[in-house]
Amino acid sequence: MQLGFFNEERRYEKLTQLGDSFEKLNAVIDREIFRPILDETLKKRAKGSWWKTFL
Repeated sequence: MQLGFFNEERRYEKLTQLGDSFEKLNAVIDREIFRPILDETLKKRAKGSWWKTFL
């Protein structure tokens, strides 16, 4: 099934109407505090095999 151009936008609107819990979390949590951890993890992942990051 191929989705139309506006389907994603409509789904997000519907989630907002239903009380999307991710929107509530975004209002409370500053996700930028995790950026250094994510950047470092992605650097390590790029150097080695992808499966080693899960060991």
